[in-house]
Amino acid sequence: MIKIGKYPGIYKIVIKSSGYIYIGSSVNLQRRRSEHFSDLRLKKHPNRFLQRCFNKYGKDALTFTIIELCTSSETIQREQYYIDTLNPKLNMCKIAHSCLGMKMSEENKRKASIRMKNKMKNPKLREHLRKATKKQFEDPKMRERHREAVVASFLENPERNKGFKHTAETKKKISESKKGSPAPNKGAPHSASTKEKMSKKAKERLQIKENNSMYGKHHSEEAKEKIRQKHKTWRETEAGQIHTKRMKENNPNPYCQKSKK
Repeated sequence: MIKIGKYPGIYKIVIKSSGYIYIGSSVNLQRRRSEHFSDLRLKKHPNRFLQRCFNKYGKDALTFTIIELCTSSETIQREQYYIDTLNPKLNMCKIAHSCLGMKMSEENKRKASIRMKNKMKNPKLREHLRKATKKQFEDPKMRERHREAVVASFLENPERNKGFKHTAETKKKISESKKGSPAPNKGAPHSASTKEKMSKKAKERLQIKENNSMYGKHHSEEAKEKIRQKHKTWRETEAGQIHTKRMKENNPNPYCQKSKK
């Protein structure tokens, strides 16, 4: 048996009664052993299996043993080797120095959710995160990477939200959360250059046959007359009259300002 000292290596913690093991690594095995048993005594060990065993049977139910000594740069690689080889039942994470694959209990999920919600109620923190995010997206490279990631995600599964519907309760929550909050672009008209870019993009998009269902087609005179009658009927409804009134008040176009004869 290798004597425990202040050197790097791979270790295992074994539950004597069941034989279940936990694999770990450290650049200082002596200190790591002390940290494990200190956390267990204080009932704050991150591994719930080891903590339950210690709570029930005490320190004597566990053994800390060195499996292999190695250099500091090899600890992660060797730890992963033993995790793959021995398949330890007490390792919640199956990847060395990672939480990938770890599953939280429903109770822990609920507690984590409450902690995060309470944390985000802090106005100073929210303002700090808002400024940090805004500053981050000022970088054109960052914006491009984000755009590419969104596009790639959509192309990978374009129908991921097809048929998805919010429940009535979720719709109500969304509605309540947005009440009293002004639209993000309210009162901020597009600049002339932005309008020109939007117009150019729209025209380019409509020149592609796949994007334009009316590409190369024209309405017949009969269809045009039906559309005119439909619009005329709609303008006579209450919603149509409200819309016409708003257009007259807000749109400087002389056509919209014309009064009915």
